[in-house]
Amino acid sequence: MIVLAGDIGGTRTRLGVFSSGGRTRPNLEFSREYNSEALDSLESAVRDFLSNRPEKIDAAVFAAAGPVIDGKTTLTNLAWGISATSLMQVLGLKSVELVNDQVGLACFIAGSEAGDHFALNEKPVNPRGPVAILAPGTGLGEGYMTWNGDYYQPFPSEGGHADFAPVTSQQQRLLEYMLARYDRVSIERVCSGMGMANLYSFLRDVGGLEEPDWLREQISNADDPTPIVVAAAQSDSRPSDLCWATVALFIELLAQEAGNLALKILPTGGLYLGGGISPRVLGELTTGFMKPFVAKGRMGDLLGNIPVFVVTHPQPTLFGAAQRALQLVAGF
Repeated sequence: MIVLAGDIGGTRTRLGVFSSGGRTRPNLEFSREYNSEALDSLESAVRDFLSNRPEKIDAAVFAAAGPVIDGKTTLTNLAWGISATSLMQVLGLKSVELVNDQVGLACFIAGSEAGDHFALNEKPVNPRGPVAILAPGTGLGEGYMTWNGDYYQPFPSEGGHADFAPVTSQQQRLLEYMLARYDRVSIERVCSGMGMANLYSFLRDVGGLEEPDWLREQISNADDPTPIVVAAAQSDSRPSDLCWATVALFIELLAQEAGNLALKILPTGGLYLGGGISPRVLGELTTGFMKPFVAKGRMGDLLGNIPVFVVTHPQPTLFGAAQRALQLVAGF
């Protein structure tokens, strides 16, 4: 069986052709990454990706960073409309599915192996317990899975667009700073790739932390400041207190939101941190995540027993979409 999978985000679009190959995990045959903002549409990327390829595609699944309703979505952080019907026409297939990117990530996590993630809180996993997913990338993805008696059923969520609720005096100042910029402040505005840029500006403008000339120049010329901020925070040769504080505040906010999600889902099957940012700040997560995660008053001990993992596989959503496509071929 040969399937096409896509991980469609506001920054990058990844496409891959996979085979089943008799393996428990889809076998990647070839893939390509596109700059999403440089593309006219997903259809044009698919045509380009499959040009001059001899493989016959049996099914396709595209995991997109936006709410999927009736087989359609508009990416939350990119003005793209995507339709499963249109993709069916381009591919000449009936087995085409459009899902939220957190469903794709969930499909990967459901079949993940020990080497695919790193434990932040090594507690016993209930193999049939609910699973929670929090994925900071360009935006902030949230989702969950529940066991339906036969397999884990993934569910998308737009929880990243819930209100940002400050719990410290610094976070209160952050909210006031953000309200001067936006009519409404969601948790995604301060806990994502775009959130990293906002935290950096806040700590520079309100926190009074110095922005050296070399850093100002790099940030001003960057399409995405997140890699620069993280690299400067982790640098031994040219460290930046501003960037270190930005990453530390980001970890604090991510942990608090993860704790909120855990209280709602009670993920005894594990809480997984995915997205492009989590593995980049693995060291900082190891030292700074659990304390704000469990800071929920009387519920602290409960959260302290939740297993927490960071997804370290380089392309989990793409592989998860491929896994779902193979399920389509198999008839479920």
